[in-house]
Amino acid sequence: MFLFLLLFFPFVLVAASVIKGSFKEYFVPAVLGAFAGIFTCLIYTFFIFPSSSFSFGFASNFARILFKNIFLPMFLSGAALFLLLKDPFETRIKVLFPYWIVFYALFIPCTTISGKTDFSFFELFLRPVLYVSMLVMFDGVWDFFLLKRIKAEDKTAASDYGARDEVFGIDRHRSGSVKSIIMLCLALFFVLSFPAAVETLRFIGAPRPVWILMFVVYAAAAVYVAYKIQTHFRREK
Repeated sequence: MFLFLLLFFPFVLVAASVIKGSFKEYFVPAVLGAFAGIFTCLIYTFFIFPSSSFSFGFASNFARILFKNIFLPMFLSGAALFLLLKDPFETRIKVLFPYWIVFYALFIPCTTISGKTDFSFFELFLRPVLYVSMLVMFDGVWDFFLLKRIKAEDKTAASDYGARDEVFGIDRHRSGSVKSIIMLCLALFFVLSFPAAVETLRFIGAPRPVWILMFVVYAAAAVYVAYKIQTHFRREK
């Protein structure tokens, strides 16, 4: 019953490493992601789940799911990774995908199974796909952003403004860079909040076709992004 829930994330990690040819590059972040996942699952099991309270409003449940399942674990685990690694900013961003795939390979089964005896089709099959789609979309947004930045740097000589003033590794004085940061943040927020919206609609009993349609659109978008990433890396080879 739990086979898909437990194996889907590792399968995606192996597939991604084959596509990108990054077995060695993925090993360290995958190991770190496993440690982060185990630690987070212990914290959630003993300190967070017992104090959970529920309501039937969309806003409160959306905020709860977004914070507990996405923002809090991703922020804390991501911050830990950034502190451990001393690589350039772009390198640390690129290893977030294998790191979080392994992290969520432990976190999603933990939050699904803990304290329950009955499980729905959504929890066992659709929820893993939803969160893998989120990580693929997250990786795709960053790949697009970094690729766009590299192309801009190829076209632009060293800054005429003297010393660089950087935010997320981007020169703020460069024309359009602040706008790019804003667009990046909005895109990332949308990508990360969409799974929480789907889970919330299902939890509060919204019409099934509504959240199923949202799930299908989001998963299809992730498949398209994965295809574009695969095409890009094949072209690079």
